Amino acid sequence: MLPKLSIDSDSDDKRPSLTSSRDEFHTELPISARAMVVLSRAARKNVQQQQQMLRQQSPKYPRYLKSSIEQRRKVTKVPESTRVETLSAPPNFEYPVHVMNPVLHSEPPKIVIINASQDGSRFEGDKLPKNETTDREQQFKQYSRRQLLASSKAKAPQSKPPFHFEQVEFASPRISPDFHLKPNETPRSNVTSTDWEWVRERLASRESAFTRPESSLTFADFLDALEPGSDEYDTDLEDNFVDCNYESRDFTGLSNYKQACHRKGIPVAQQIVQKLSDKKASFRLNHRCLSSRDTFALASGLASNTFVENLNLSGNSIDCNGAGHLTHMLKKNYTITKLDLSDNALQNDVGGHLSAMLTENNSLTHINISNNKLGDKEALMLCESLRFNTSLLSLDISHNQLTDIGGQAFAAALMDNSVMNSLDLSWNMLGKKAGSAIGKALKLNKSLKSLDLSWNGLGDEGAGLLARPLRNNTALKHLSLAVNHIGPFGIECLANGICGSRLKRGKRSNCVLQTLILDRNPLGSKGLSVFIKHMEQSEVLIDLSIKEVVLASDFMSKIRKLTTSRSVSIHYEGQLEEDKHICAIRFGSIALRQVLSDNRIQLRHFFKSLDADKTGASPAQVEVGLSSMKRPTSEIELRRLIQSLNSRGTNLIHIKDVAQYSYTPPPAPAKPKKVRTKKRYSIY
Repeated sequence: MLPKLSIDSDSDDKRPSLTSSRDEFHTELPISARAMVVLSRAARKNVQQQQQMLRQQSPKYPRYLKSSIEQRRKVTKVPESTRVETLSAPPNFEYPVHVMNPVLHSEPPKIVIINASQDGSRFEGDKLPKNETTDREQQFKQYSRRQLLASSKAKAPQSKPPFHFEQVEFASPRISPDFHLKPNETPRSNVTSTDWEWVRERLASRESAFTRPESSLTFADFLDALEPGSDEYDTDLEDNFVDCNYESRDFTGLSNYKQACHRKGIPVAQQIVQKLSDKKASFRLNHRCLSSRDTFALASGLASNTFVENLNLSGNSIDCNGAGHLTHMLKKNYTITKLDLSDNALQNDVGGHLSAMLTENNSLTHINISNNKLGDKEALMLCESLRFNTSLLSLDISHNQLTDIGGQAFAAALMDNSVMNSLDLSWNMLGKKAGSAIGKALKLNKSLKSLDLSWNGLGDEGAGLLARPLRNNTALKHLSLAVNHIGPFGIECLANGICGSRLKRGKRSNCVLQTLILDRNPLGSKGLSVFIKHMEQSEVLIDLSIKEVVLASDFMSKIRKLTTSRSVSIHYEGQLEEDKHICAIRFGSIALRQVLSDNRIQLRHFFKSLDADKTGASPAQVEVGLSSMKRPTSEIELRRLIQSLNSRGTNLIHIKDVAQYSYTPPPAPAKPKKVRTKKRYSIY
């Protein structure tokens, strides 16, 4: 026997009520919140369909009023965080209804369940019988406006019948007799049997493109109330907002490299693929012939790479176009700090590419463009950006074709640059004009610590013009003037500028230079004697190299006497191997102690962090440790320090070799005293 449907539209209570004609079914049973949501949604959908049909049949229905279904179609999408909570909450029936006949919809209909059974038996029959649909239509025809008005005046008391879902009907107001269902169509609002298959399907799929895995729980278990946080309680409401096409970003740049190779029609290099996928901080690709297209593909891969910090592409025959691709990549990449483009075919307009890159990039600290064919034009364009760059610390532009014009351009850049601490201009064609310009720049620059001008043509005049401004420079610590045709006059000027004289007040020097390299220069015995005499009075210069210079026999005795009285290292021609090692380890120990004292680090703590087993630290470990300090040394100075500590070539540096030499910081330079002059009065 099918349950009967009853509607109570006059009741004040908004909760659904269940009445039964049998007395044995009056026991109260709990109902889950999720079941209430399912039932209330079905009732709301039924009311909306009936309202739409009434509006379509009413001739006086205003056009500006739209149904709630049409309004819901134009509502913007709700964010994912709030959509699930909104759909999971039970809907509110107290919404305004704009219809021509307000009496029919004075109050929203209520869900009434009649003849519910406690045993949970289910009616076998998936489809509605034909006579039942006809009876419902006849039943709806008998409702009239007077009967609805009369029922609205009388308010029946509410009862709380038992809740065990066996059979449910959704009460609805009057439906027009012209309404007919389409064949093979059974909407949820007209379900009167005990068929719950559509509920299971909706709860399992939620009209989504994704299928939910089957669960061992039954629908009865679901109605008995599950925990809201369990997987079975979730109804896949958020599946519509899941982006299945999401691809994780490739931080190695390997996919971009392969796409660029496919676009350019070039084969994929397995060596590059392996180096990009290794996720190492150093990328080194040497002695390969990279064309412009290969360099473009490599730059495309490195543009999105976030692991490579040291990019070494020396000896790969990279031309101007390839350098342009790399510099364009460096405008977007902020992880690469060291760039090595030495031993390539850079020329023509490479300076413009480098200048444009340095104006935008603020991450590069070391650039090596040595052994190329860069001229004065490229130097002018590069120096124009160096004036305003605030990140580059070291620049190596040796083994190129720079003349006095290029040297003057770098001197002008050093006057404005206050960051660079290492500059290598060796193996060029710089003359006395370049030496004079660089000397003027050293008066103003207070950041440059290492300068390499070896293998140029400064001569005596260029050395003299460079040495005089060194008296007032308090930053430069390493200077290399090897193979510059410097004679006796030039070395005397260097002795006065670097060491100064304590006897004469006007010739005192504030220079802090520690290392001076004068290899393969025609210095002469007289000039060397003057320099050694000034060096005995100086307390700052501790390292002098005069290799491949002809010396007299009596001069060697003077050098030995000086090295025994002071902690000074002098490297000269004809020196014994043991003396070479002692001089090298002495300078390396003193320089290392000075760097550690500047950073306020003790020697034993420094070696303990590198050599915990006390077997010796490698030169690479010492270099990394010194370069990672707050006040690191310059690149040229650090290279000579490591070379001195590893003079025997064992690749091991022990603390016992360094601890035998002490270091005393030099005294601060004395300030010049003000000379008071008496005022002369005239009788006129």
